[in-house]
Amino acid sequence: MTTSISSLATARPLHSEDRAPSSGLYSWLGGLLQITDSAYPTGVFAHSNGLEGLVQLEMVCTPEDLERHVTETVFAGLEGADFPIIRFSHEAALVGDGERLGELDELAAALRTPEELRLASSRSGRQRLDLMERVMHFERRDPAGWKELTAALSHTQLPVVSGLESALLEVPLDAALQAYGFATLSGTLSAALKILRLGQTVIQEILYRQTANLPALIDRSMLVTPDRVGTFTPLLDIASARHKRAHSRLFLS
Repeated sequence: MTTSISSLATARPLHSEDRAPSSGLYSWLGGLLQITDSAYPTGVFAHSNGLEGLVQLEMVCTPEDLERHVTETVFAGLEGADFPIIRFSHEAALVGDGERLGELDELAAALRTPEELRLASSRSGRQRLDLMERVMHFERRDPAGWKELTAALSHTQLPVVSGLESALLEVPLDAALQAYGFATLSGTLSAALKILRLGQTVIQEILYRQTANLPALIDRSMLVTPDRVGTFTPLLDIASARHKRAHSRLFLS
């Protein structure tokens, strides 16, 4: 059984009567800007997503180490796992397939081997789901449809919730992936600013350079089929597992 997404997603015009109608083409942009704003309370900035553990192991110490972590580890996770799962979740939400969303949620949880990373993704996803109810009121628009789409999300993994969220806000898939990728980069580099002795200019230089690589990363992720979703980052997994029992730490993960 599936539900129509049209009963949940309603376009919100960003233009008044006296403005050019063409601006209505971007009626989804306001919602995307809101959910990617740093003031949107999703709790992501409480997590370094394994970076603090790598710093503790002295695997990331310099700007060069940090950028290598982004290109070799963060990008691997985006290309092989998060981007494909967001795409599949976005597609499932558009056709109202709650059962498929549940399957993807199980897969996303299984791919995050360390408990810290799995819980971090779950907490951020849960917060986003709550905000979709409390701020955007999707549940009120169609209670039955909302329940059908979300009932199977037992892990509320962030990529799955992000795919659902972008579909309900009518954000084009490419824009949703670009925004998720930028938010992941920005979150990682913001954590680095607090952990490492790096200036803001260095962080912004890395962010600028690597943001330019996101479109190619997205294109490659489009080739990932459901049976090929996954990534292999053992050093990150080890660092995350050790971080849980660290003597002191700034971040939850």
